[in-house]
Amino acid sequence: MKKERSSGSIRKRPLSILIVLMIMCMISGGIIYASSGLNTGETAKAAGTTLVTDASSMDGWKDIAENNTKYIGRVWTDKSVFSENITLSPSGITVEKGDSDFMVALSAISSTSNITTTMDGMPLDIVMVLDTSGSMGEDFGDEEIYAPTYDTGAGLLTGNRYVLDNGEYKQLTKVSDGWFSYHWELDGNRISFKTSASDNDPDHYQMYILRNATRMDSLKEAVGNFIDETVKINNDIADTEDKHHISIVSYAEGSNIVAGLQECSDDNKQSLMTAVDNLNANGSTYADSGMDSAKTVLSRSRDNAKKVVIFFTDGEPNHGNGFDGSVANDAIGTAKELKDDNALIYTIGIFDGANPNGNNDVNNYMNAMSSNYPEATSYNNLGQRVSEEAAYYKVADNADALNNIFTEISEEIVSSAGYPTQIEKPSGDPVDGTRDGYITFTDRLGDYMEVDGFKTIVFASQRFDLKAGGKTTDGNTDTYTFEGTAGNTIYPNGDLNTIEITVEHGKDLKEGDLVTVKIPASMIPLRDFDVDSEDPENPKTTVNETYPIRLFYGVSLKDGVKDALNEPDSALAKYISENSEDGKVSFYTNAFSKGAEFGDTVAGFTPAVNNSYYYFTEDSYLFSDPDGNRPITGSIGGQSGYYYQRSYYNVGTGKAETYSIDISGSGLQELLRSAKVGENGQYYIPAGTPRLTTVTDMHDVKVDNRTETALDIADHRWNDMSLETAKYIAAYLGNNGRMYIDLPGTLKVTKNIDVADGFDAAKYKDTEFEFSLDLSGADEEYNAKIFDRSGDQQGRDFLIKDGDTFKLKAGESIYIYGLPDGASYEVTEQNIPSGFTQTSAEGAQGDITGGEEKSAEFLNTYSASLPDSVDTSEFFVGAKVLDGRDWKQGGLVPVRNRKG
Repeated sequence: MKKERSSGSIRKRPLSILIVLMIMCMISGGIIYASSGLNTGETAKAAGTTLVTDASSMDGWKDIAENNTKYIGRVWTDKSVFSENITLSPSGITVEKGDSDFMVALSAISSTSNITTTMDGMPLDIVMVLDTSGSMGEDFGDEEIYAPTYDTGAGLLTGNRYVLDNGEYKQLTKVSDGWFSYHWELDGNRISFKTSASDNDPDHYQMYILRNATRMDSLKEAVGNFIDETVKINNDIADTEDKHHISIVSYAEGSNIVAGLQECSDDNKQSLMTAVDNLNANGSTYADSGMDSAKTVLSRSRDNAKKVVIFFTDGEPNHGNGFDGSVANDAIGTAKELKDDNALIYTIGIFDGANPNGNNDVNNYMNAMSSNYPEATSYNNLGQRVSEEAAYYKVADNADALNNIFTEISEEIVSSAGYPTQIEKPSGDPVDGTRDGYITFTDRLGDYMEVDGFKTIVFASQRFDLKAGGKTTDGNTDTYTFEGTAGNTIYPNGDLNTIEITVEHGKDLKEGDLVTVKIPASMIPLRDFDVDSEDPENPKTTVNETYPIRLFYGVSLKDGVKDALNEPDSALAKYISENSEDGKVSFYTNAFSKGAEFGDTVAGFTPAVNNSYYYFTEDSYLFSDPDGNRPITGSIGGQSGYYYQRSYYNVGTGKAETYSIDISGSGLQELLRSAKVGENGQYYIPAGTPRLTTVTDMHDVKVDNRTETALDIADHRWNDMSLETAKYIAAYLGNNGRMYIDLPGTLKVTKNIDVADGFDAAKYKDTEFEFSLDLSGADEEYNAKIFDRSGDQQGRDFLIKDGDTFKLKAGESIYIYGLPDGASYEVTEQNIPSGFTQTSAEGAQGDITGGEEKSAEFLNTYSASLPDSVDTSEFFVGAKVLDGRDWKQGGLVPVRNRKG
């Protein structure tokens, strides 16, 4: 019985079979087959499908970041593939694979330290150039503040007054002394108040009034918080020479250096705060004078310090009113000189219309002053922007926004010194300046594979699942945004929404999806090694318990591929021929190049120039022996070896130990090109040189290449082996997952006829011949199609199973698809039409082989022949006509049969 089902586009099956056979024949001598490898790491998914994954390397970071500072700054990345759920240690968090065929995990971690020789944090000399013009006395937003006052008198019309008591602002009670005379009481007690800012009497309370915050109030608070944060950062820097310094310049009618460059320490904090508190709003906006004072301050900057200017204003540059182009250009000219001297300049505007994207005179002026435009010479000649993402000009319209900007700048210029990846520029986001220093994973999936969802991020021992609405789609690309807050030691309040995740779907069934994951520096977990040697008798090294960030996503065979194996198009047919063996076809979670050492998945990043794992951060003297006994002098070439010494610390001890690093190998000659001769005549590699040979030696080989894909787990390379152009690191990740699928077989049954001489075969073209199908080991219903001799499908697809019958006409063939490997079949012709005799039945029974087509061909011949006896009455009728006489009914005429 035929069981019809709807068919899609009708294709000519014989052509696709022919393509498979042709390809197999053409390349059978050169196919690289992967062995089954089904003995290790197997997971049975379903009947006919087996999953195999390379051994996980998720814990490989422990060898390079767990117990000592040898590898401080190294960025460790990993890709591991799983066919089952995974439980992370020591958090105990379990991530479920779900319905996906595989689960891929991308991981990253690095490390930092308070040792400047291992993670060099460049000291900063920061000048804050602050506008104190008259407009700074205007209200700024709706915020109210408690402002100190020394007008402590009490009268009938005197408003509310407050004091700070035990950390809480309390309203005073005005108590009458009689005829229009009053005094202030706190909780029923009469108290005394400070008479001036210098009144240090501990029994005197500071009186406050509650009023709207002015621009000046907000500036003082923001600058004060900036100073506080810098003090905290300096407290974690051991070497005094590496601590950050701050200077305060004010400008209005002219300018003043109200605090020269000084270490921002607990001891100096009060003097800096006092300098800020004493600022008053009055006068015009002499921006040119303010920048001249900043230049004067930075002329005394330390040789090893990075120069930074934070320029703040609430109005247009002038010596009177309005926008004065001459004043603006003089200030820009001074800024250009400082930028030419490698100073970094931020500008902050809180005036009406402040907009980094605005193109009027005042906004062009603020951009030209900033490091957005390093070559700007005037407000109408900005030159080339450093990058589209650069955001050195920032704006605020209320006190909170202003405070956030100063916090942002602090994080960008101070905290980023310890990041392992280079933060070359802010991102342009006005509330989060840490969208830089990315580790970027790019992972092209294997052919016919797709991402079926990003599942989970594990960070800081917390699990973050994708929330509803976290996936958006634009055209062919899905974007995933996770929510949650966690961080590293440098940026404790990192937000998961800064991790950029996109999946670009393949353009057709064959092409695998492309995964891109960008992890900013603020979200890279850092193992922070703290070396405490203040007590020489008991030095110690500690490290925080930090673990890699893990991003999990599901990977599966695309819908429709398994069905398409029954009837592959030319692309799938070619793929099968190149990726099958023993009746099984292999699909891979990730693309790879056959026979290559490197994987095709890449984790790329730009290492920070002060990261000592990727750069020499101090002059390093060369020796020809690992013990450091033979300095290289005279001629640098032809040495037996090249080594330099480096110190490190083990967890649990604060004593420095020395080890020798061999720089022989790939990149040696280029590295030696940088060598200089020291005062003692010994060659050294100067600070700032990329460590070319160290990176090229970084590779991990698979112990058991279960998937028979790339040979290595990871390989690291500079983008170029030139001292001038080596800037970027690419880690090629090779772990993979492999899916074996039993290829289905196809049974083809063809009906042909022959006719005896004298007969016309065309007369029998519509004769139907009936067949029965017997299957063993094939218990399902299978798709079937009938084609004529020209390859045109006859009728619709239908389903057939064991015991069913079907009919074919002369020249027609039935194809039965999807039969399991090893199944047995027998085709029997029955009820043969009269006149036809079965001449042959080649291949009428046999066994199905996966990936192959078995054929049965039935030939019937038509011919005519007489039986042994014939009833002649059916064939001969005789009649005699007699003339000449009248015949009566019943008369007889004798008839004789005469021979001859």
